[in-house]
Amino acid sequence: MKAKRIIGTLLSVTLLLTAAALPAAAAQKCPASVDYALGFNGVSEDLTSEAVKLGKSPVNVPEVTALEGYKFLGWSTTDPAKIQEGKTPKLVNPTEEKIEADTIFYAVYETEEGHTAVDHGHYVIGYPDGTFGPSDDITRGSVATIIARACLEGFVEGSDYGNPGNYSDVANDWAYSAISFCTINGVFKGYDDGTFRPGQPITRQEFATVIARLAGIQSNQGMPFSDAGDIASWAVDGVYTTYANGWVNGYTDGTFKPLSNIHRDEAVKIFNGYLNRGVDAVGLSELTEYVHSGVASHNTENGSTQYMTWPDVPKGHWAYYEIIEAANDHTFYWPDETKPVPPEHWMNVWIDETWLYHDNANDGGPSA
Repeated sequence: MKAKRIIGTLLSVTLLLTAAALPAAAAQKCPASVDYALGFNGVSEDLTSEAVKLGKSPVNVPEVTALEGYKFLGWSTTDPAKIQEGKTPKLVNPTEEKIEADTIFYAVYETEEGHTAVDHGHYVIGYPDGTFGPSDDITRGSVATIIARACLEGFVEGSDYGNPGNYSDVANDWAYSAISFCTINGVFKGYDDGTFRPGQPITRQEFATVIARLAGIQSNQGMPFSDAGDIASWAVDGVYTTYANGWVNGYTDGTFKPLSNIHRDEAVKIFNGYLNRGVDAVGLSELTEYVHSGVASHNTENGSTQYMTWPDVPKGHWAYYEIIEAANDHTFYWPDETKPVPPEHWMNVWIDETWLYHDNANDGGPSA
């Protein structure tokens, strides 16, 4: 019997209770949620989540079968996608770990050649009509959603994080959960009138400031843009931070255009830079292109040799490889594992039947 592959983000729902909502003694006895992230390269017929009393160890660790071409090494509390300095994440035995808080154990695999296999999930998607809309404006709600999914730890899609910013216009918005989570983490802020304006396009200086908050804002040491004087005082350090890290370069005419709305392709390039993600023609050499047509793609349980792109993102488009990187679930390895920097070398791409245009039927917005 073929086990069904479990894709991408954990789908388990964690019930969040605060100590303020419970007596102290009762809060201390609340079990922690322990999840097992299989990634793209293994399957299991066992449950991938269990509740464990604080101070105790897990007992129901799932048995993992690696897909063809991969070897299951064990579990780690470090996400392999965030590997640093070419090191394999430290392996642990979950049954020997004392659980003190909600915990995720990540499955670690290696390729037949001995490379550590790393997974990247998509964080942007195309439109239902089969286009990507690279030059379309990206909205504030969409940016918040990408940040919550791809840049912050602990986000659970659809969870009620309240309205910490007391925004007057987000309660019924599809991105409400992500907006609240970004606000809690101090990444995104609203306007002085109490609104967040989730459907409003985000300007280039606003976007740069948000990314800079994620990375840590650096003091402005000077920028070469001819219109640097047009950058708002509150955004100068943010724009400088993205420039100093090589995530923005400005336009060929020497301008930055701080008040212009940022486009989807431009946003993807900056996100990839911040997330240390990227691929090129060599990295895709073992795969072939699948151009989305607006209808469901084929589904495969054990990976694919096709990466998805769109008819309005041809190979000559300046952000062709940036968009491919951001919009495809894929398994890759670093060609030089002592220097885990792009470009990646892709081995498989995962196109699942449940992912046609949105992450799920309740995703809410095709522009995220």
